[in-house]
Amino acid sequence: MGPPTLISALPPEIIIHTSQNLHNRDDLLNFSYTCRYLYDLLSPQVYHEPVTTLDDFSLGEIHRAASFVQTILRRPNLARSVQHLRIKLDRSDLRGDVACTLHPDLEYDHTLIGDAVKATAVSIQERKDWEIDIAAGNCDAWLALLFPVLSNLKTLVFIFSSKTRFITRMLERAIYGQRPFVTQNPLSSLNEVTALWYIDISVYDDNNNIIGYPSSEKTLDVTLFAKLPALQTLRGRQLTLPVHGPDQISHQLQPDSSPITTLSISSSISEDGILGLIKACKTVKYLRYTEYGDRNGFHADSFRRSLPLTKESLEELWIDYGDHTYPYLDAENNWLGSFHDFSRLRKLHIRLANLFSWRPSTASHARTTPKQRLTSLLPPAIETLCITECMGEQGQALVSQLEDLISNKQTYVSRLSQLEIYIDFMIEPDTRDHLKSLCEEEQVDFAIRRWWDPTDMKYPSRDDGYILQDTFWCFDR
Repeated sequence: MGPPTLISALPPEIIIHTSQNLHNRDDLLNFSYTCRYLYDLLSPQVYHEPVTTLDDFSLGEIHRAASFVQTILRRPNLARSVQHLRIKLDRSDLRGDVACTLHPDLEYDHTLIGDAVKATAVSIQERKDWEIDIAAGNCDAWLALLFPVLSNLKTLVFIFSSKTRFITRMLERAIYGQRPFVTQNPLSSLNEVTALWYIDISVYDDNNNIIGYPSSEKTLDVTLFAKLPALQTLRGRQLTLPVHGPDQISHQLQPDSSPITTLSISSSISEDGILGLIKACKTVKYLRYTEYGDRNGFHADSFRRSLPLTKESLEELWIDYGDHTYPYLDAENNWLGSFHDFSRLRKLHIRLANLFSWRPSTASHARTTPKQRLTSLLPPAIETLCITECMGEQGQALVSQLEDLISNKQTYVSRLSQLEIYIDFMIEPDTRDHLKSLCEEEQVDFAIRRWWDPTDMKYPSRDDGYILQDTFWCFDR
């Protein structure tokens, strides 16, 4: 059907500008489906971000994934239009070791997909394995075919696990410039990556009964994203960050080689204080790390060594547990060091135990007396200070430190405007009122929160870190 006369008479620029003001995605899709003329004109805009958080379709449905991949492979102009890609594989696709069998009702262009696999695979065996997974309806195998052709990708959000083989393989090859990315790397424009590791706790049968535990397979080292030339933001959740040993020198990141300015790693585990990532970045401005809290413990000493590398550039620091987990080991409460020399640091979120160096415990006194004065630990540029896990006698000791800090605000922290503490004890009313009065006089917004109070819905708990939202899918109908 040809375009209506009035539509065809309008300059394309006017139509595109009008469509950009259709903030409801369904309205945009309905508008583009009015006629072939509008569909061809507006399809690049639709595919600019083929998945939005407001869409009703998820990537876990193989028919939608197959339709989208084939559309992208057939239409290079749409491939060039994709700038924001969100990949979330369905849990059923990630769980369990099941033999690949033909998908009963999956129809696709075997020539188109076969040619794509042939151009992408590096060996005959890999090609055969890939084609088997394609025929079995493995979304991982299908979606991996996208990366060689998405030449303008700017942001990537994806969930992966030990069962995600093809996508992680493609990403690693793209980062290292291996086939099929020898002549051009579509990830060279990528400036934001969010990766979520889906934890395979156990393997289930069809009746949801545990039948075993997943094998430990090679997973993607997300620190490799720091090798990308345009990457500004790296976010991750539920990751175990590797410690590179002497036998992995070829994979280590070169110091000051990455343009990353924002690191946000939540509910994760790092033994070296994410030292490899921090050393690789030229200028880290925003650093957020929340520990998963496993029995190996939070490596406070490692962070005390790595954080000073950011003191010339860091503006915001959040370092805490990702939930209400208590430390397993005394070393987790070790001092993270002074932040006085962090000349640009404006926002600090930290556990009380890690903020101070505490005097050793004795037979009659617990480890409740800080060695330092809080005024000597904070940077002059600090604007927001949040202290969590203020418990027992250590928490009581903090109150007098805060009174001292606010009383001497103009001398030490003249820019301080917001102060929050998370406590598990009752502050004497007179002391609380005095502290609030001091803050009011110095124009500091002061708040006392219950540490880990699930009923406090007005304010977020300390676990308000990055939560990966469900991603959704749109395909070429």
